[in-house]
Amino acid sequence: MHQKISAGDGRCLPTKRDVTNQYRGLASRRMECSNMARNYIKKTSDPRYTKDDMKKAVLEVKNGSSIEAASKKFIVPEETVRRWS
Repeated sequence: MHQKISAGDGRCLPTKRDVTNQYRGLASRRMECSNMARNYIKKTSDPRYTKDDMKKAVLEVKNGSSIEAASKKFIVPEETVRRWS
């Protein structure tokens, strides 16, 4: 048996083994609670442009139009057109 050190007021301080066993107990309790309900809220929205619009904007840039003009024409963010062209 491990010797416990007294805190001076009658309480016993935990030994290293007690603390280790305590953490193991926490892990098993987490496993028991794994079927709790999750209320996930999506933080981003879907893009407001279609893949077809993006393809058209990229083709327009490859045919000589500026990135800014193509992004405004097809309502696709400039950075997206720049990334894909």
